[in-house]
Amino acid sequence: MAAEIKKADLTPHQYHLVDEMQRIRFGYIERLVIRDGQPVFVPGVTRTVRTILIERTNDPHPAAGDADTVLKAKVVKLLRHLEHVGDGLVRVLQINDGLPTRTVDVEESPADEFGFAIPGTPHPTPPPLRDIAVEEINNGDAR
Repeated sequence: MAAEIKKADLTPHQYHLVDEMQRIRFGYIERLVIRDGQPVFVPGVTRTVRTILIERTNDPHPAAGDADTVLKAKVVKLLRHLEHVGDGLVRVLQINDGLPTRTVDVEESPADEFGFAIPGTPHPTPPPLRDIAVEEINNGDAR
């Protein structure tokens, strides 16, 4: 049996993500920057959208703000996936009752493939991933 992980065991960035998912309860988070495996809410870039369900309570999840809450397996798996991504951009993270849904859209740099690099050819430096969302907004590509 796996050891229980509580919100109090998380890094500050992970704690903030979990707390935000519980706060919005239903909805989604867009353009969440991942730096060194940590979720980073960037003002003016990251956006949270709460879905109001007419037939349900729309208050934050009862576990919001409680550091002693034991995390569900879905949340732990999400955090592990983000750590594995390293640096990237979560385009959309769907939230259902404070928990991530089955899929998360993540933009990341492609992996190097064997045999495709030409020796001595300079590689262009990619723009910092945190600037991708700003470029989208400036170019009108944002939702």
